Amino acid sequence: MICTREFGLVAAHDEGFAKDMMAAVHASMLLIGLLMSFCKKSLEAGGWTEERTPDTLAYRSIAQYAYETKKPRTRNAQGITYLVTQARWKVEAVIMYNLGFIVFRGDEIVEKCLTIVVTPLPGRPRRRGVVTKFWCR
Repeated sequence: MICTREFGLVAAHDEGFAKDMMAAVHASMLLIGLLMSFCKKSLEAGGWTEERTPDTLAYRSIAQYAYETKKPRTRNAQGITYLVTQARWKVEAVIMYNLGFIVFRGDEIVEKCLTIVVTPLPGRPRRRGVVTKFWCR
């Protein structure tokens, strides 16, 4: 127990208690970090939520929709597959999907593309997604 006198007041604190509190703070921070590492998604700057496993059926379908909307000659083409390498989304008045994907024909890379697709929120009148940005090389 240590007693100190500051500003006319006597204060006593226990150094062991302070060490126990620091250990509890460190343990809780480690637990929070561990729980966050188990989360599938992580919140990024600008309100975008980054997907840790972007190559899912849902994101491949959005990539296919964007590619076939902007390049109609590829509709119903045989052997075209999509590999989504980056996927993130943001909810505002709509849901915005920002995807980076690679287009394959068989085992050959056709193009690498970036796109933003905007869809209405659930519960709103249904309409198709709108491709607002599309770029391939």
